[in-house]
Amino acid sequence: MFGLYYAPGTCALATHLALEEAGARYEAVPVDFGSQAQRSSEYLAINAKGRVSRAGDGKRHTHRNSRLLLFVAQRLPKAELAPLSDPFALAQLQEFNSYLCSTGHVADAHGRRERVGRTMPRRSRR
Repeated sequence: MFGLYYAPGTCALATHLALEEAGARYEAVPVDFGSQAQRSSEYLAINAKGRVSRAGDGKRHTHRNSRLLLFVAQRLPKAELAPLSDPFALAQLQEFNSYLCSTGHVADAHGRRERVGRTMPRRSRR
């Protein structure tokens, strides 16, 4: 069984959708960003970076959606979520996933920070 740590409104939705689409048995564990649960000692013990999404199969865990989406596709190949038998097509899919993670997600995060009154800390510019 998979475990998925998520926070509403985050990129963890992609992994959640992949698990649903694959028909996976999983436990979705909410992480309350409002109360800073991602900074709690309990959560940091399983994810030292204090981020979501975080998922695994009970033995191993990883984070970052590009890795999680491939992990789900490989663990549940009958769902055909990725072209696992075609190395070039799989590389193209990973290229697209990496693009989304490095552009769309970043832009959304910055926009969210502005919309919710800077609840995420700004990085200092030197």
